[in-house]
Amino acid sequence: QAWQSLAQVEWDTQRIGTISVISTAERQVLETGWRSVQQRTPARVEALFDAQALRTPTAVAVRAKEGTVTFEQVQRQSDEIASALHSCGVVPGCSVAISIGRSASLVVGMLGILKAGAMYVPVDMSDPVDRVSHILEDSGASAIIMEHSHNKTFGEFNGTQIVLESLG
Repeated sequence: QAWQSLAQVEWDTQRIGTISVISTAERQVLETGWRSVQQRTPARVEALFDAQALRTPTAVAVRAKEGTVTFEQVQRQSDEIASALHSCGVVPGCSVAISIGRSASLVVGMLGILKAGAMYVPVDMSDPVDRVSHILEDSGASAIIMEHSHNKTFGEFNGTQIVLESLG
């Protein structure tokens, strides 16, 4: 049927953008199917986490070497991080670097960044300063969340440095 549609095109006068190679019925099926896919799209991870925290606040959310953390604790701490990020000008769509070792704090930090509407950029502070500076510059990170205060300088990075210990 698509070939028949193309055969009927008046190539001299019709603009390419107006040519339809599918029938009206096929278009409706595609559009209706797409809408139903959009309606089934799952919620964002931070919304799912918060919903779980409401259902089971005292349940263990994260198990790490240093111990366990409940959903309620992760929710509260990640909300504090999101609030701190908003306070320093992070808006949805921004990049935020995170330099935290594998721990419950890493999960909390990533969730806080997502709650702020930002994307997280993992940074390993044991990398050479030039590499860290390049990652921060290339990602356009507007802030960095760190577990501990670092004495490293980050080249041209002028974003906000948030140290987890300084929150709450």
